[in-house]
Amino acid sequence: MKPFLQKIGDRLLDKFSNNMHNVILVLPSKRSELFLKHYISKAVDGSIFLPKFYTIEEFLESVSGLHILDNISLTFRLYNSYLKTPSLKNINFEDFLNWSNLILYDFNDIERSLVNSKDIYTNLKNVKELDSWGVKDWSFSNDSTSDSQKKFINFYESLYALHTNFNHSLLAEGVAYQGLSYRIASEKVYKSKFSDKKIWFVGLNALTKSEESVINYFKEKNIARIFWDADVFYFQNKLHEAGSFLREQRKRWSDIDFKWVGDFFSKEKEKFQIIACPNNISQARATAQIISDFSHHDLKNSNTAIILSDESLLLPVLNNLPESVKQLNVTMGNPLIKSSLFDFLDLVITMQTNSLDYKNRNFYYKDVINLIEHPYFIKLNKQEFCVEFKKYITKNNIIHINTDDFSNLNFSQTSTNFLFYFWKDISDGINCFEGLFLSLEKILIDRNAIYESEIVKAFSKNIFILKELIEDFNFDIKLKTFRQIFKQLLFNEVTPFKGEPLKGVQLMGLLETRTLDFKNIIVLSVNEGVLPKAKSMDSLIPYDLRRYYNLPTYSERDALFAYHFYRLIQRASNISLLYNSEMKNFNSGEKSRYITQLLSEYQSSEMEHLVYKGEGFDSISPSRLIIKNVGLESKIKQWALNGVSPSAISKYINCPISFYYYYLANIRVEETLNEYADASSVGSIIHSTLDQFYNLGVLEKKHLIENKSLILNEIEKQFKNQFSKDNNIKGKNYLLLEATKKLVSDFLNLELKLLNKSNMDKVIVEILAKEKELNYNLLIDEINFNIKGLVDRIDRVGDLYRIIDYKTGLVQSSDLVFDDFNDLIKNPKKNKSLQLLIYSYLYLKSNPNTLKQQVVAGNFSFRNIKEEFIVVSKRISSRDIRPLNINQQNLIEIENILKSILKSIIYDDFQQTEDFSRCEWCEYKQICKR
Repeated sequence: MKPFLQKIGDRLLDKFSNNMHNVILVLPSKRSELFLKHYISKAVDGSIFLPKFYTIEEFLESVSGLHILDNISLTFRLYNSYLKTPSLKNINFEDFLNWSNLILYDFNDIERSLVNSKDIYTNLKNVKELDSWGVKDWSFSNDSTSDSQKKFINFYESLYALHTNFNHSLLAEGVAYQGLSYRIASEKVYKSKFSDKKIWFVGLNALTKSEESVINYFKEKNIARIFWDADVFYFQNKLHEAGSFLREQRKRWSDIDFKWVGDFFSKEKEKFQIIACPNNISQARATAQIISDFSHHDLKNSNTAIILSDESLLLPVLNNLPESVKQLNVTMGNPLIKSSLFDFLDLVITMQTNSLDYKNRNFYYKDVINLIEHPYFIKLNKQEFCVEFKKYITKNNIIHINTDDFSNLNFSQTSTNFLFYFWKDISDGINCFEGLFLSLEKILIDRNAIYESEIVKAFSKNIFILKELIEDFNFDIKLKTFRQIFKQLLFNEVTPFKGEPLKGVQLMGLLETRTLDFKNIIVLSVNEGVLPKAKSMDSLIPYDLRRYYNLPTYSERDALFAYHFYRLIQRASNISLLYNSEMKNFNSGEKSRYITQLLSEYQSSEMEHLVYKGEGFDSISPSRLIIKNVGLESKIKQWALNGVSPSAISKYINCPISFYYYYLANIRVEETLNEYADASSVGSIIHSTLDQFYNLGVLEKKHLIENKSLILNEIEKQFKNQFSKDNNIKGKNYLLLEATKKLVSDFLNLELKLLNKSNMDKVIVEILAKEKELNYNLLIDEINFNIKGLVDRIDRVGDLYRIIDYKTGLVQSSDLVFDDFNDLIKNPKKNKSLQLLIYSYLYLKSNPNTLKQQVVAGNFSFRNIKEEFIVVSKRISSRDIRPLNINQQNLIEIENILKSILKSIIYDDFQQTEDFSRCEWCEYKQICKR
């Protein structure tokens, strides 16, 4: 099927033969120009004069005689006009940036649509006034309005003045925004230098009023021809949104030849498939699989196009292309704000602006760590330095980093020391980035990193633009505004990929496909809300008012994208429409309405509806991960020798593979700074303090009363040592400190209560051991297991021996009840009981005479102090639960449990747990793909 642009090329050659120097072609894009030139060159043997080519934007800009500025330059000029509009209240530049794009968007639409701005802003004011009143007092005739309402009305009254001032200031410079350029073009077209040319407008669709006005002028002069590309499938269907613009233009220009409208959808396609993919990455992989089936000829000769409705899929698609794709042309470019360098610069800005929150201008440790771990920082410095600096601040628990901390590690000797000078204003930030770009360019040139060098140059160019704007407009711009300005500066900037535009697979966005035709089409992210986009408009002008003045709304935008979509697939032979069916992370998983329309209306070919299930795409693997217990004997022996703790036993019961990763593979979570007191640090402080103030021997009431305030003071002292550099606990840590002191105070009150009871019963409480390290060697199949544990307290209350573990978390009596000793092996939730019984086992093995006495084990739960001392108990029946007396028989049971578990570690394979709930907080969740 002959492509549309090839037909245009044939028509040109037929009409103008070998001389086209007096012809102008106006096309939707530069890509159209390249393909049209290609088709013309293939149709001629010798040399000819080609016509002059313009995009529609370039053509109207040329007619207007104005230079269109970039968005950030317009924003600075708009703010300058805002400050010079007397009726508007002065606001700072940062607040202005929050809505400046809305104003520019509306100004563009008003001018492109040739609407009288005074009329629309008068009506807008009235509509907004009604919105600002309540139901009871909506009338404009009310005498009293609040200050906020007055300010609100004044703002909208002033929009016309701002619009007028802004336009006048731009025109005085000979510059414009696109909408203003279009209006001026429609007004000056009669002076145009193109009046003696033949002008062909090719492949345009949704024309603005200003574009219509310009085209109409040349048409009336009989020097313009218009060529549409469409299909009767949507053009003649009055209800089909894709043909709505063309149907309107047929009414306006009834004399235009619409014979070019084809009937392509009536012809059968070779293949037409709709593919549901479980996530975005699987769309990229499905694309690779589809392409693998295409012929070498189709991949080589620009017969295949991959269309990205969501441009964030660019890199996943590039990374998954099959080896059969030898040539690739990427037309869309990689947005600078999605580059790794932008992330790095954003980290620098964040670190600097966050430092303003601290009185003494310190850097927050997380900001510094994020920066020094970034690949671009490592490019500029030795990786060893980054590791050492991180170790330094982690070891010293430095939350707020000052200049002294940098000097302690000779930071001044690094090539990026200037990043850590405190910025005073936005000019310091720009100077810092200029120095950074010079350093990066030198390194990247030495490494022959061409693409990365291009990215650096693009950033450098934009920073230069920003520097000039700041120098030209002497605004009071706060340093905290830098990040917002920087993002806006780069919002539409891309780094182009280099490739042969007429060879190989074409990878592009939907707008870049205008007038182009391909045999094989793969469209990704054909999801509702992506194609077409969600129903929202960045505008201050209400929807109804936009409709009244014929300003574009989301309805027109949807119709525009519908046309691009249907036009793209009308000549294609092999079509694959992919959509993301995942229903999470704000994604509805809903296929686009365009797919639904095709399924219900398109009858010429069978449409396959498939679900892509590539390798590794099932969210949950049906088989568990297993690590064979082969060649691990030496590691198990070493672990056994180093010491087997109750926590290691509990980890194995909870998930054997988690045990393997931690103890045998030695894969550990990296040590981090404790900015806030967590459960572990609170527990350590409480244990350390009680160990300091509780003495061995008889525990006396007088001792606790005299030392209670000292104990609480020691808690506060340790908090300050760990979590405060200036001896001042604030914010979240202050609340945690007070909560910890309350927990300890409640425990001490319980201790006094129990001592009173003991004194009344004439029973002494004697502390036999505290923070006692216990060991016992257990030989199993010629492997010596060093069973070890650190018990918080062992005491004697009369003739009762108690093995005690302090728990700063919540423990309930049900946690320490079990039915059978086998429960302790099978049920990880009984880990607290097992821990206490292992402590008891270790103590009684070292002190066998104690077996003659009654021995129990239990917890003091600081968050459940009302249950007092919670003892490990055994359920005899549903109504009979008894404290477990740890005698010789129960000691044998505990040893059997240890032997059973340790034999499993020696001989069994390490498997994932079947209980997915145990994986929720596991540090190896990603490794296990859970």
